[in-house]
Amino acid sequence: MNNDLKAIQRVAPQGVNEANLQLRCLRLQDLGPAEIAAWRALDEQALEPNPYLSPQFLLPVMRHLDPKGQIVLAVVESGDPRRRELCALAPLLSTEASRYLPLTHCRLQASLHSFLNGVLVRRTDARRHLEALVDQGRRYMGHGLVLEACRADGPTDALLREIAAERDMRRVEVEAYLRAGMRPADMGEADLAARLPSKAKKLRSCMRKLAKFGEVDFRVWRGAAITDEVIERHLALEHMGWKGDNGSSLRSHRAHEDFFREMARGFAADNRALFAELSVGGRVIASSSNLIAGNVGAAFKIGFDPEFAAMGPGIVCELELMRCAPTVLADVDHVDSGSVAGSYIEDLWPLRRRMAAVCYSTSPVGNLALLAVSQLRSIKRLLRDPLAAPEADDAVATEVRVPAARGVLLD
Repeated sequence: MNNDLKAIQRVAPQGVNEANLQLRCLRLQDLGPAEIAAWRALDEQALEPNPYLSPQFLLPVMRHLDPKGQIVLAVVESGDPRRRELCALAPLLSTEASRYLPLTHCRLQASLHSFLNGVLVRRTDARRHLEALVDQGRRYMGHGLVLEACRADGPTDALLREIAAERDMRRVEVEAYLRAGMRPADMGEADLAARLPSKAKKLRSCMRKLAKFGEVDFRVWRGAAITDEVIERHLALEHMGWKGDNGSSLRSHRAHEDFFREMARGFAADNRALFAELSVGGRVIASSSNLIAGNVGAAFKIGFDPEFAAMGPGIVCELELMRCAPTVLADVDHVDSGSVAGSYIEDLWPLRRRMAAVCYSTSPVGNLALLAVSQLRSIKRLLRDPLAAPEADDAVATEVRVPAARGVLLD
């Protein structure tokens, strides 16, 4: 750990208090029932709900995937000791250097299973709370802050963009792309038939082929209906095939397997997890796990039995979930796919949101370093493609819908 984060730990018990807002830095051992309850309250009142920033997700990450205790939760609390509230939270990891910034900095990415990173901030007075996080926290972040795999077109990003500009903090977006998503209310049988006729036809064909092996059944489990058996079947299927072969499955590493069990149970206990299963002749051959925070969902993992690969059980499972999404996800406004650019899910889910690694400088030296890195990256891009457009320091993005004719703007 660098000296900057050591310094913030030294002030953590008393915190830094400005304008009735206090910055504290907490590790796993500092999180008692009161802190977790405050975190849950913030999670329910967040400007941008995010399952990956929920205590049900991050606490298992800290317990099982952070053996050295490197994750630090930078939290902004109201300064009134009689009625203390959690107003903002950011999971920080200290980094000596990275491809984003060749100087000591902090990054917001709690684990390799965190597919949507960012800052959790209360809806009410969000700008003031983010200002407190930036103003009180930047002195402890080394020369920069990097938000990996974060949404670069949302309300939190817009506020951070304004705050950074007012403080002459350089902001650079790299590795930007449009990630697929869906609105459950827009899905359903009619949507599949109208928007994806070829996929609907393929679904019927795959179902007929699967029926030769036995009765085909699709089930959705949510909340208390998610038993340990459902979780274990998911782990087993996710381990099959190439993920198990190359050691990237959850079951390939005991700590990751334990993380998933605790995480899934925690979300399920609050009716915030959904598992979808496809079975043939009573044998489950595909399973997907999905997480929920507020009115936002996140597709997490999917696994299938490679013995049935020719019949596309994973795709069938996704299409069936889309077909029944208006019912089983009626309380969810948007589902993030968690996918990378070029994923198969882009052919299925119509919405697009801009994703990027967003880098902020937090010192004058960091300002210069980010400028140099940005210019060097632009030179490399021009050498690869002389006609390429220059990379913008402060790109503006919108959410788009991609129906049969691509590129239509969505409100």
